[in-house]
Amino acid sequence: MPKTENPSIGRLLRELRKKTGLTQKSAAEKSGISPKTLAAMETGRIQNPTLLNLRNLAETFGLSLQNLFGLFEAGQKNHFFIGSQAGEFSADYPKQKIRVISYLDRSAPLFVGKIILGSKGVLNGKTVSLPKQVFVQIMLGKLNFSLEEKEFFLKEGQIVYFDGRLNYQFTNPLLREATALMITAPSFLNPNA
Repeated sequence: MPKTENPSIGRLLRELRKKTGLTQKSAAEKSGISPKTLAAMETGRIQNPTLLNLRNLAETFGLSLQNLFGLFEAGQKNHFFIGSQAGEFSADYPKQKIRVISYLDRSAPLFVGKIILGSKGVLNGKTVSLPKQVFVQIMLGKLNFSLEEKEFFLKEGQIVYFDGRLNYQFTNPLLREATALMITAPSFLNPNA
């Protein structure tokens, strides 16, 4: 059977063991588990090791169990990302004069990006259905914001946090573009998040 590279706890254990300069046999002896069990954990044959074995191995490597799990989580693809202000992708809504630039890919559990409204641009629930938690900060320009028929005028630097399921609308009253940072949880681009 071909061996596939998988971001597993076993791979992390192997990396930590090698980093501390221990052989499989010596790490197994120090942690009180059998060398065969450690080998099976490192190769992924044991995919869900017991907490006792993980705690003993963590201590052997000079870590707490919490630190071991933290290292594992930090190594997962969905826990670390470096991007740019250009974003991962963009979507244009020419009729509403809106451009959405996402800093994260579509599969991310939250949306972080820019919303650019052209002159007289309108963003509302008919254009974009937002989830419960929405954070917006005006980065450039000014926006009119209404929530359940209450009107607000937002200037650069101001923020608004609201429930996206309510009746909302952003409009750009200016002749130039307005840009806002938007964060939603979950992402409105990924309904399964």
